[in-house]
Amino acid sequence: MRRSASFSVTKALAAAFSGLPAAWAGAGLALLLLWALMTGGPLVATYFHTFWVCVAWIFALCLAKLMSVGALYRTALFGKDARKAGLGIGGLQIGAPELRLVVASLLAGVFFALIAGAIGIVFTVMLRMNEVDLYHGGAWTVAGAIVASAILLFVVLKFTLLHAANIAQSKLVVLNALGLSSGQVGKLFAGIVILVLPFALICAGLAHHFAPEIRLAHALPYPWMNQRMTLLLQGGLLFLNIGLLLPLLTGFFASAYRQIENIRAQ
Repeated sequence: MRRSASFSVTKALAAAFSGLPAAWAGAGLALLLLWALMTGGPLVATYFHTFWVCVAWIFALCLAKLMSVGALYRTALFGKDARKAGLGIGGLQIGAPELRLVVASLLAGVFFALIAGAIGIVFTVMLRMNEVDLYHGGAWTVAGAIVASAILLFVVLKFTLLHAANIAQSKLVVLNALGLSSGQVGKLFAGIVILVLPFALICAGLAHHFAPEIRLAHALPYPWMNQRMTLLLQGGLLFLNIGLLLPLLTGFFASAYRQIENIRAQ
């Protein structure tokens, strides 16, 4: 009898933390490039606020994010064989897996948009049938918004193993990724909350702690001080999220994917 796939959240979290050194070694340059581009965003907007420079910055940012995700998943999924799977020096590589990530993400985005549009139509029709105003519907509108948000969050969680599947397999995976997370949405959500919540609290705490200094820098007639405060705070927070949170999340999803695939193969 075929067993239903079920993964261990604690095992996936342990793999994510234990895999941090390997993730930094495998994707260090790509992560550093991504951090530099995101941190330098305000400078680009301030000193080079031309259309084509902004377009070039956005393209470079997307490329760095794509390389980082590809490198992190190769490292987490293949370990010592990551080089054979196309891992570049420091995580700087663009290959077929990255192209599959782009196509799969676009198709998943289209699917999500269709679901969101269908929910919006159903919600609007229900309000009209009950003669409830769309913008002043009170409890009806709030309840509908909560239900719609819950459904959309569920759809997003169903696609959380999309990137892992596309890197691990030598084919394009889109809707098949929904089957991988079948019955595992609660566990995936729990793992995400466990990893993201501490970083969210740290970011909120640092922003609150440095709020007086930031307001003072804005009040003083010294643009360089204002920019320095902004860059220091933004750069520090981005360093935490790119250097720690992103590798932890990819390691968690990679371990969950491997566990599910191993159980299904039994």
